[in-house]
Amino acid sequence: MSALVCPICRTEYAGWAPRCSTCGVALQQASERIDVLSLPEARQVVYELNEWTLDQRTTLGEWLANEELPHAWEDTDLIVADLDEARVDEMCELIEGDRLEDGSKPTEVDYELEEWTTEQRSDLEARLAAADVEYHWEPGFTLVVAPAAEATVDEILEDLVPSDEAEEEEDLPEASAEVLGELFLAADILGRNPTDRDGVERLTGVIDDVDTSSAPYGMDSQQWDLIVDAADNLADAILDQADDDLVVDRANKLRTLVRELV
Repeated sequence: MSALVCPICRTEYAGWAPRCSTCGVALQQASERIDVLSLPEARQVVYELNEWTLDQRTTLGEWLANEELPHAWEDTDLIVADLDEARVDEMCELIEGDRLEDGSKPTEVDYELEEWTTEQRSDLEARLAAADVEYHWEPGFTLVVAPAAEATVDEILEDLVPSDEAEEEEDLPEASAEVLGELFLAADILGRNPTDRDGVERLTGVIDDVDTSSAPYGMDSQQWDLIVDAADNLADAILDQADDDLVVDRANKLRTLVRELV
């Protein structure tokens, strides 16, 4: 006979035993996954994780599955057997960042912000105050917060630190007046004749400069992005040998965007 197991205390019994002599509940096959929802409420432990992020809950679910710990989800609430409570507590502490890799609890979280400008640090302080995050500075412009505030501070820093893409755009040379002039002439010509050789050559000759330049001096970056997109769309239409009407339409859109700038 195959062995049976108590879903509560996990004691194994010979196949002839119908119930656990200690817990009084029906036994299950040892290979059968325990349904924690069928356990008495007194033997269930509920974790209310509505304040956790989706990534945190997903990570916890993966860890529980890897260790084959019986569990169930009801929306954002996790339900486990009371015998697994200690282990699940450990997992939760690790995911929330309440423990270091060696198992000890950190007393503070440090952020080295020496390369930040005074304006950036002032902006950071204002946001920390608005979020009710307690902090202090240590020498070397090191920001120190409690572990419980780490997730909030991480989100604030992510908003304040420019992305790599933005930094790359700042390093690009500004588009010259000649680039804008050539764009306007190409769009004007192609808007009247979508197959004009001069118009095509002017566009293809300037499109690389458009794609590798930042906004001209005094121009808003969003306005420049619209011009770049319009120029690329026109170049794509010509390269794909699109319908003449499409080329004319895209040329006229580009001409309209550039007309007031030349």
